Amino acid sequence: MTMILANPMKSFFSPYSMHEGSWGDFQQECHHIDQTLNANAHGVHPIIADMSTRKGKELRAQLVFFTAQLLRNIQTDHHRLACVIEYLHWASLLHDDVLDQGQMRRQGPCMHRQYGNTLAILGGDWYVAQAFSLVLTLQDRRVMETVQGVMKPLVQGQMMDCSMASDIGQDQYLTMIGYKTAELFAVSAQASAMISGASHAIIHTLMQFGYAMGMAYQLKDDGAEYAAPVESWDFGHDFCQNKFTLPWILTRQSCSVAKWNDILDIQKMVCTQNHSIDPVLTQAGWNIGAFLSSAPGLTPSWSAVAYPPKPFSPKQLDLLCHIQILFQEGVNQTNALAQRYKDQGTTALESWPEESIQPLLHWGSF
Repeated sequence: MTMILANPMKSFFSPYSMHEGSWGDFQQECHHIDQTLNANAHGVHPIIADMSTRKGKELRAQLVFFTAQLLRNIQTDHHRLACVIEYLHWASLLHDDVLDQGQMRRQGPCMHRQYGNTLAILGGDWYVAQAFSLVLTLQDRRVMETVQGVMKPLVQGQMMDCSMASDIGQDQYLTMIGYKTAELFAVSAQASAMISGASHAIIHTLMQFGYAMGMAYQLKDDGAEYAAPVESWDFGHDFCQNKFTLPWILTRQSCSVAKWNDILDIQKMVCTQNHSIDPVLTQAGWNIGAFLSSAPGLTPSWSAVAYPPKPFSPKQLDLLCHIQILFQEGVNQTNALAQRYKDQGTTALESWPEESIQPLLHWGSF
């Protein structure tokens, strides 16, 4: 029988504590941990190296840092926690894009478009495995259990997302994004406060802040898609994929049957010709399939080239402008709800001096 060490990565890091430090310093240490953990990952498959170059805003890792900074107690475990949270987030993105058959992510094709569904799923599994190998190095068992516990709502939210029917209501949708998005924000703040040695009341307060901000973030993201220029890839991607976000739900509820059927007709006429069939293979001036087949065994650098979607015709743009107008009220209501969640988050911190919470409030200005 193989013996599994309780803290397999412990020897890589030396514990320390500090009261000051910038986000840049924190990020650099997290990068060092990431490099250490994934030192041999490039030999596993290029998808791991490719994913590591497509880091996003790192909002959850920032929340770990700013929570610890607020409590004036930043430990080595905060760096490890930030990496764990980001790994779980990356895994969820890889899996989510496969399930939704998403097309673009962070200015490039989704990983399953480049490597196929199987490797994208395995890439997500790799990051889950890395997250849990790093969780074992955390010193506080409560933190370990808290982070491990977030996996259940993440999976539950994804299952709800995959099984949603077109008649989903607002309450069901909010429950789903609470599981899928807000819980990971909440755990980022909660576990960070635990590592800093905060009291139970403070831990709970910061968890509430994280959850509220996670809800606000997802709702703002939902609304932003319909506010983008109609000629851009960013506009209406969820709409074209028939994905039930809150603006979609609210617009459907407010429309007459005839008007909603008109919307669905526009979706068929516009989206199937551009976004939803295969945008990677229909880029103007590019034959990606031929490019890949001409270089067997070569992994192209997708991040080095911009691939604009196939241009819309004037008639299609007119139809999409009509969609944007029809969805505007739903977008406004979604943004208003996002702001209410932000206000809840701010209220949760009102007992702290305003100066001390400014970094967290600035973080939440997305």
